[in-house]
Amino acid sequence: MKYRICKSFEFSAAHMLSSSWTEKCQKIHGHNYRVEVVLSSSELNKDGMVLDFGKLKQAMKELIAQFDHSYIVSANDLQPEQDNVKKSVVMGNPTSENIARTIYARLNKIIQQEFAAEREKSSNGYMRTVEIDRIRVYETPNSWSEFQA
Repeated sequence: MKYRICKSFEFSAAHMLSSSWTEKCQKIHGHNYRVEVVLSSSELNKDGMVLDFGKLKQAMKELIAQFDHSYIVSANDLQPEQDNVKKSVVMGNPTSENIARTIYARLNKIIQQEFAAEREKSSNGYMRTVEIDRIRVYETPNSWSEFQA
């Protein structure tokens, strides 16, 4: 049995896909992304929560700021002469699947470092953990990708 919480976040960014089957996706274009973060735990904390929504919001604030109004780009496609690119996030081919995986990895580091206090013992003596259940990234209102470890 697991308890789950979900919180949504939004950012706007540009990207282009390498080796895309559609030519239009090989050109720089933008999306208004929505990210759903689902956390889970088999035990609730002393306050009856998986995690306070405010703590999740704070953890995601800096992470979302890295993506917001950025150019999400593959290392192979980033050109040093692109002086007009003020802010970029470099990863593999910037598909919504890879964006979900990147957000998962970055958030997981934050959870491991900052939420150590959430690993308190539950009332039945088990060590309680908070885990990322999944990251879902909406590229459009009707199209999403998801990453689960």
